[in-house]
Amino acid sequence: WISQEKKSQPMGGGAVRLKYICDMKIRVVGYKAYCQGRAIGDPGSYYVVWEDGIIQTSNNLPK
Repeated sequence: WISQEKKSQPMGGGAVRLKYICDMKIRVVGYKAYCQGRAIGDPGSYYVVWEDGIIQTSNNLPK
């Protein structure tokens, strides 16, 4: 299930209900995927979806 969001919350009644039913919630922001469930990872850790995209949208220059 993919949902749009408004102010960092799922948009639509079905999406809000589903948020509390599902075990794993992944939020993608700026080419980084953050797990919002309890299953894996430390708080604040993320998975890089597209490394070149992160470089292009930030001020970090490749070495």
